[in-house]
Amino acid sequence: MAQTDEIYSAHGGRPLIVSCYDAELFGHWWFEGPAFLETVIRKIRVERLPLQFVTPSEYLNSCQEPRAITPGMSSWGENGYFDPWVNESNDFIYNAVYAATDKMIETANRFRNQDLSGVNARALNQAARETLLAQSSDWAFLLYIGSHAQYAKSRLEDHAAAAIKLLGEVIEKKVDEAALSELEQRNNLFPRLDFRVFASVSKF
Repeated sequence: MAQTDEIYSAHGGRPLIVSCYDAELFGHWWFEGPAFLETVIRKIRVERLPLQFVTPSEYLNSCQEPRAITPGMSSWGENGYFDPWVNESNDFIYNAVYAATDKMIETANRFRNQDLSGVNARALNQAARETLLAQSSDWAFLLYIGSHAQYAKSRLEDHAAAAIKLLGEVIEKKVDEAALSELEQRNNLFPRLDFRVFASVSKF
């Protein structure tokens, strides 16, 4: 609290403390995380500490536009950098990830303004799911720690290949609907995903 008081005295603006958490860690590595955060929040309320909880949008709407800042590059990974995700054990995967992502962006731009329905829309949306799955940082991490490395490699390559195959089928107007249905059942996350999220200029 003393530090925030000093900032307020020196600059006249209300300090903002940003608290971000990787939800995947709750109940996985940080078992007591939700209970700990609940305790902290209740303590602040009970003791009437001079803190106020606010969402990012609420803060921005309540004050003058803050100065633009450029955060320093860092991560929560080992050594505070990106070593677990880019190193000699896993850097080979990014050719496949970039190929699928670039093709997804290119195709999303091509079809973003078209009123698609039926099998083509389904194929594009599933290609977007496959692209996101290929991008998962878990594959690189598993390769790095040597846990289920072959599984991680095959999953990433399968998702990237599926995305490129689906995109090619849409462009050639030859979507294999039976294979598409099987993919939709197997990899069915984000059921409302719209492929246009990959477009360089979204229509939303």
